[in-house]
Amino acid sequence: MSLLYRLVFTSALIPCSMCYSNGLNVDRSCTDLIPFHGVSTQRSASPYSVTFHAMSFKPGQGIAVTLKSSSAGFTGFMIQAKRSDASQSQEMLGTFSVVSNTRLACSGKALVHSNDVVKSSLTFNWIAPDTPVGNIHFRVTFVQSMTVFWSNKVSRVLVQKSLAINSTLSFASNCSMMPTKNVCLWLVTIILFIYILYYIE
Repeated sequence: MSLLYRLVFTSALIPCSMCYSNGLNVDRSCTDLIPFHGVSTQRSASPYSVTFHAMSFKPGQGIAVTLKSSSAGFTGFMIQAKRSDASQSQEMLGTFSVVSNTRLACSGKALVHSNDVVKSSLTFNWIAPDTPVGNIHFRVTFVQSMTVFWSNKVSRVLVQKSLAINSTLSFASNCSMMPTKNVCLWLVTIILFIYILYYIE
């Protein structure tokens, strides 16, 4: 009986694992980024990271994003962009450019793997929506194997440029109450100048 159970269980897993290895039929994970692999996510520190060099973004801009491994590579992944403020609507925002070893999922709002090739680093673009959405961060699930994965890893916040300028102006309004008012205003002027140069690129 135990042998029969193992055979049935294994045969049930084969088509599922083959499907997931292609990044197909993963839309059940679009809501919470948790793979349906029959096991729980890892609780240990993730050996993977999501990074980007941009300080901020504006509507319609493409931002280069890199998924990287510090040790063992990853075979699968899913990445989405969402508002960083959890009190706001948490729909997926923008879309992603498709590069080698990737495909779109979740109605084009997420990027996933297209094969089970081991990946140590992967760079692609996130394209911001054409309308303002506020500050965002990326949520990523990394899959090392069918039974080993880290879900819902969160990147640092990527600031929408108009909001970054507004925050700086709000800070500037408080300069008059500071003992070092001139230094405060000087710093604000420099920061705004940098933001303006970056914004009009």
